[in-house]
Amino acid sequence: APLGSSPCARSPAHRRRTQHLKSGAMALVTASALTLLGAKQAVEAGIAEAQKHGFKVAVAVSDAGGHVLALHRMDGAMPVSAEVAMGKARSAVMFARETKLLESAVNGDKSQGGE
Repeated sequence: APLGSSPCARSPAHRRRTQHLKSGAMALVTASALTLLGAKQAVEAGIAEAQKHGFKVAVAVSDAGGHVLALHRMDGAMPVSAEVAMGKARSAVMFARETKLLESAVNGDKSQGGE
């Protein structure tokens, strides 16, 4: 049988699907993307906050895929803190929530937004 001649291919639902595909319309969502400048600004804000409290930390910022865009380890911070910061940044993206909420969930603290 020629292509498109089956009873299913001639159904109204199939014609709508086919027309949708032929029209080139795709189901896409517009999304914002963090720029390198934005990532740097976020890191600088994190470092400023840590300095205000006297902490020596590493701060990492990831894109929507969990890939690090910016990373800064303060003088005096443990070398491993950079790895920890990158892991926390990725976890925050993958779970779509702050890592302190994930910690609360693991520790059973329901009042902090854990599930």
